[in-house]
Amino acid sequence: MKPSPTSTVVTEPPTSDALSVAVVWEHGRAWLSDHPERVRHEALGYAVAVGSIIATSLVIDVIQRIAHVSNISLLYLLAVIVLAWRFGSGPSIFSALLAFMAYDWFFIRPYHTFTVNDPAEWVSLLALFATGLVISQLTAQTRRREQEAVRGRERITTLYDLVQHLASDAPTVGLAQVVTARTLATFTDAGMLACTLFLPDVEGHLQLRSISVAPVPDAERIPLDAPEQFAAAARVWASGVPERVAIATSRVRDAEPHFTWDVPLVSNGERVGVLGITGHARLAELTAPRAPLAVAADATPTLFAAVTAQMALALDRAALQREAIQATALRETDRLRSALLGSITHDLRTPIAAIRTAAGSLLLPDTVWDDASRDEMLTHILNSSERLARMVDNILILSRLEAGAATPQKTPYLVEDIIDTVLSQLEQANKTSQHAITVIVPGEGVLLAPMDHAEIERVLLNLVENAIKYSPPASSIEIDADQPDDHTIEVRVIDHGLGIPESERHAIFDKFYRLKRALPWDPDQLPAGTGLGLTISEGIIRAHGGAIWVEETPGGGATFAFTLPTTPELSAGDEGEAANHE
Repeated sequence: MKPSPTSTVVTEPPTSDALSVAVVWEHGRAWLSDHPERVRHEALGYAVAVGSIIATSLVIDVIQRIAHVSNISLLYLLAVIVLAWRFGSGPSIFSALLAFMAYDWFFIRPYHTFTVNDPAEWVSLLALFATGLVISQLTAQTRRREQEAVRGRERITTLYDLVQHLASDAPTVGLAQVVTARTLATFTDAGMLACTLFLPDVEGHLQLRSISVAPVPDAERIPLDAPEQFAAAARVWASGVPERVAIATSRVRDAEPHFTWDVPLVSNGERVGVLGITGHARLAELTAPRAPLAVAADATPTLFAAVTAQMALALDRAALQREAIQATALRETDRLRSALLGSITHDLRTPIAAIRTAAGSLLLPDTVWDDASRDEMLTHILNSSERLARMVDNILILSRLEAGAATPQKTPYLVEDIIDTVLSQLEQANKTSQHAITVIVPGEGVLLAPMDHAEIERVLLNLVENAIKYSPPASSIEIDADQPDDHTIEVRVIDHGLGIPESERHAIFDKFYRLKRALPWDPDQLPAGTGLGLTISEGIIRAHGGAIWVEETPGGGATFAFTLPTTPELSAGDEGEAANHE
């Protein structure tokens, strides 16, 4: 059975001319769809050209009926100039050609034909057409230069505003958010619907840090955090080559396709991040590669390149600042570690040497000690070991405070009992024999507050020992406890000794800080200590939600004061506010 003639279709391959026409046709359609406003503007220009030449011809006809005016054709040049200024060279050249034809058709004999018998009329027509062409080109060129100057001024203003925002807003609202928000605000008119920023973490892995979406319909429905977006950004980060990713439009009502262009942000030859811009297909012009000396008809791509360069520079500068801060922190840590080792080494040697000397003396085989001498040696060993234990405790407490691991175990406790316990410890250590310590508490009522009594005892002990250390013998020390309001208890330790210069009060609670002045009543040695007591006291009080500060005692000396909240709610929630008491 033979096949039917209609059962076989023979298709000839398209010729190269057909392919060229198809390619040109597709490119033309794409350009028209990507530039609808420009197409409408051009079409309006050509329509206005036709209307203006018709209107000018009517005006010339009216004038010619009234009086004969030589060179009346120059009126057409007004229309050419206006069209060149408003719509550019295309409509203005078209209007010059229409003027040439209209003047020949309506006003040169024989009328209503394009035949010219008089050579002088040919010269007049050609002069009109040539003048129209020259004027249209000059006017259009002047207009283009003016527009370029305006766009240049706008670019400079945009870049200046961007630099100002990057310099002023970044520390407060976050640099990543500033980058995406400013990029979107600058290029929304160019078709941008959203902007994303990917930055590397400390391990070099790319992370999505910021998303900004334009306030237009469907923009928030675009899946900017889809896996393919992360994958494309990672490829751009690795290769440094921009890449386009199609957006799934199932969630977007707009039928026009959407794309994301991922662009590497490069500063000083190093990639610092990946910027993603999402929008319609015409947004591709922003990232299209261009020759270095190419002149673009639209300055938006040049502005985009300048904006991304500034943002890359800002991100690079922020990374360098973070590295500088980390380096400063490391140097400070090394300095504190060295200071701690130096201070602890010196201060630990004294009690250890005392213990070793006393114990060694007691163990000498050829020496017989009487009971009084033996008791003195043992007391010396006990005091030195207590001093050593206190220094070790201070170091451990300070480390817990700095790590945020010191949580007070609060129970309601009387401040009067804390004061009595501290004074008993000082009397047992024979530290109050040369000073008169006075306690002032309200005659009525009780001073009750939730506290970790062991920690508050340590604070008060540190403050009273400081007052004893920096006050001359036979001077008085007052411990004043009061309740200034329903929510706060205030304790003040007042001495009349050396005092603290105003220039040094801001550093008095710093680690290892000590007054480096000899005592007038004992000029041969500086006061002993590690410089940790006040630092620990400040950390404990702030952990309780209170505040601690120092002020001058009227008449000379120093007054250390601290507050404690009387309610658990305040002591748990107002630590940050109380810390700002000073």
